[in-house]
Amino acid sequence: MTVPSERALLLDALLTDHGSAGPYEAFRRLRQTQPVLVTRSGVLVLSRYDDCAAALRDRSLGKADESLGFGLSDIPEELHHQAMHRFRRTMLFRNPPDHHRLRRLVADVFTPRHIDELRGRIVTQVNHLLNVMEARVSVDIINDLALPLPVNVIGDLLGVPFTDRAVAALIERVRALLASLEPGADIAALTAACDAEDQLAAYFADLLAVKRARPTDDLLSRLAVANGDDILDDDECVGTAILLFAAGFETTTNLIGNGVAALLAHPDQMRELRARPELASNAVEELLRYESPVQTNGRTVLQPTRLAGVDLHPGQVVLILLGGSQQRPGSVRRPRQSRHHPNRGPAIVVRGRHPFLPRRTACTARRGNIVPAPGVPISRSSAGRAAPLAHRAVFSRTFDLEGGHRISRWFIGQSLGAANRDPDRFDDPDSLDITRTGVPPLSFGAGIHFCLGAPLARLEGAILFPLLASRFPDLRLVEQPRWRTGLSFRGLSTLKVVTA
Repeated sequence: MTVPSERALLLDALLTDHGSAGPYEAFRRLRQTQPVLVTRSGVLVLSRYDDCAAALRDRSLGKADESLGFGLSDIPEELHHQAMHRFRRTMLFRNPPDHHRLRRLVADVFTPRHIDELRGRIVTQVNHLLNVMEARVSVDIINDLALPLPVNVIGDLLGVPFTDRAVAALIERVRALLASLEPGADIAALTAACDAEDQLAAYFADLLAVKRARPTDDLLSRLAVANGDDILDDDECVGTAILLFAAGFETTTNLIGNGVAALLAHPDQMRELRARPELASNAVEELLRYESPVQTNGRTVLQPTRLAGVDLHPGQVVLILLGGSQQRPGSVRRPRQSRHHPNRGPAIVVRGRHPFLPRRTACTARRGNIVPAPGVPISRSSAGRAAPLAHRAVFSRTFDLEGGHRISRWFIGQSLGAANRDPDRFDDPDSLDITRTGVPPLSFGAGIHFCLGAPLARLEGAILFPLLASRFPDLRLVEQPRWRTGLSFRGLSTLKVVTA
């Protein structure tokens, strides 16, 4: 059995910046040791496909405001709870019945049938971008193709004026907002996200006012009318507009960029797609599996449930690495009920130096005031920098920390990139095979929070990949792809190629 220090190293490895190699070797090491793991802090870590899919679909698990951004160590209470209050009012962070009310308002626009009606427009946009590429020798796939395509597609659906879509500041503000959801985010990232949300909110509030006065056939007009009819309040209306725009391009940009990079790294698969364009939809699923654009997710235990053979209680932390391998007998240790707060879920009382916490926090924990668990940092390390997620803590009760900060909820994190390489579900999972069929990847999640825009992202990829393969048979890299840092979203900052 892996000893605690090895477990800590293993979890650290999962949260290191792995660059082009990705986190997959770290996932493999975890699969070989303990795919169902309970840390000494009582956190359940899952890495098998079936366990992770079950967690995503379990209605006993849900969303909590306090889990936004995995929590931050040096955030004052008022900033932590007020941060991005519009974005936090969206379906992404809500549980039923509010989740259903918000999702129902726009869900019909994203059904496969309705999305397929956009095929002609998307083909036209893809060919336009490829024509521009054809006139150039050197191209950056990210900025010249992977970003402008989904921005224009979601811009059409929302009714965002064309002249605004190319404004770099709009894209940068969305990315500043999303960066605050990363496990490694700090107070500077959250402050930047709050500023970005304010600017995005001002932009979309003005646009919604125009749509309210002169509604057209687009999603922003639908939101504006719902706001006027009191179906949505002001924050929900603006927050949903921001969410739809952000989600409409960020994941698809990563799908396209990661997918092109994977195909260039596997020229046999690029040739296969060129020869058999009917494999386009298959190729999209395989590229989603192989290099998932979204790597993490979050849940909080809301009601008692049993998952992967472990009983969970309201407030308990589960770290879900969506993938893994076989469980070894006897590898799961069930957490104890808290003697300090028995109704708030399981707790492990820390004795001595805790491997997941900085020293000062461990001393506080020994007094029995807190229940440590990966998820939210409460202190900085002696080196003065934030520890990675594996060294962070969430608590099952509200209490004061040094500096007057307060923490009150537990968190569930999920890494989507691991389950997609579970050898129990995928043959030869580390190989790219666009003819692969069968088990769907978990890249878009599952359950009630399944990605609303998945059909749109899939269609954009299914149109773009075969056209790119056909029109640019000599496409090749001119430098190594540059990956953006972060665990939640895996994508490239640049992918420079030559077309001939």
